Amino acid sequence: MLDVRHLKVEQVLFDYIECDEEVYIFNTNNERMVQSTSEMIDYLREYEPGNNTNDPAIDKFIFGAGKRKLLEFKLKGFSISKTFFSVFLKFMDAPAVTTIRLILTGLGILLLPLFFQRGLADYFTEIERIDWKVLVIVYISQLMITMIHELGHYYYYQKYIRSDQFRFGFLLRYFFLFMFYTNVNFMDQLSKKKQLKIMLAGVQIQLMISGIICLLMLYVSSRILTLLFFLNVLNILINLVPFIKTDGYWIINLLIDSQDYMSSFKSWLKREKKDIKRSEILLSLVNVSVIFYIILTGVLQLVQLFL
Repeated sequence: MLDVRHLKVEQVLFDYIECDEEVYIFNTNNERMVQSTSEMIDYLREYEPGNNTNDPAIDKFIFGAGKRKLLEFKLKGFSISKTFFSVFLKFMDAPAVTTIRLILTGLGILLLPLFFQRGLADYFTEIERIDWKVLVIVYISQLMITMIHELGHYYYYQKYIRSDQFRFGFLLRYFFLFMFYTNVNFMDQLSKKKQLKIMLAGVQIQLMISGIICLLMLYVSSRILTLLFFLNVLNILINLVPFIKTDGYWIINLLIDSQDYMSSFKSWLKREKKDIKRSEILLSLVNVSVIFYIILTGVLQLVQLFL
């Protein structure tokens, strides 16, 4: 297991891990990561602000702004102590709970096609006559499910990387997609199998919740359950799409052995990189089309709203 250690320089907090002879350092202030050696840690420990001998590149790493992305705006980030989730983590680790989780996940997969086909007509009927009270209940419920999804990532992450902080936040992607995110720093140093477990953890949790909803729908007829079921399924599908930066995006990168196929594609277009995989080119072209569609659809909806 990898241990995350901490270091503070001029009120800027750094997380870092030592892996073999290399050190990976994450600046929690501007969310930049560097790969270096133990000498970098010694340098940061003895860092003196205003010293003329300081390396400008390291000064920029410490105090510089985060990387600006045209299509991604991080709205707010949070850091919560792992002890806050100690009860949740112990509960999830209990053998009986683990068995129940697997059963419910299996039911969520097996019953999903049945309820999807049976309830599709009901869903469109209910969505047309939905009132604001039901909408608020469903929205809050879906928000909680999404937060549990992120906790699922952290649950598996902390099994392989010992960190005393759960870092997460909210972002706006492609101008119109409001999303949660979880910082799973240093995950690249794990085996592909462990990385895949972390990436799939959120969807696994949602399939478990889908199993619970399906069990309830076997005995209870409820418009709230129907709406929640379909919104949860939609959320699962969105998370598995490999063309926007959700779980599916990073899963496909792992499967094709790429760090970030869109970054690779951009570097190739700028002639900064000579070699690129065909799969990276194909995925990037589809990715650009999907992003264009999302932005165009959002703009059209805004125009219709105001005209």
